[in-house]
Amino acid sequence: HSCEPPAVEKALAAKAQTDKTIPPIVWLLTPSEIKTKTEEILASTKANLDAIGSLPLAEVTFANTVAKLMTPPNYKTNPAVCAVKFLQHCSTDADVREAASRAGKALAASRVEGRMRRDVYER
Repeated sequence: HSCEPPAVEKALAAKAQTDKTIPPIVWLLTPSEIKTKTEEILASTKANLDAIGSLPLAEVTFANTVAKLMTPPNYKTNPAVCAVKFLQHCSTDADVREAASRAGKALAASRVEGRMRRDVYER
């Protein structure tokens, strides 16, 4: 079952694609889209951490380490992260809320795992 989003939500989501004054959160995600996007975020976050962790110490710079930890996919305010997690708090569709809750848990676990990576943080 699914609740059809109101016309205003559809209009805002469409306008957010081109108007940068509208927050870049896509509100109209299905449970499968939440799952897919979460998997993409987790994979890109891991790849980014792996790339940082594999840098020879002599090649470490602010730009290729710290800056990469401050921006998507890793940065806390990554719009994609917000989009997949936020709906757990406000969707009228129970399946969407559950998928977003699972996404939040997976992202939190990834964040903890990432913060424990010596290969990254000893750079």
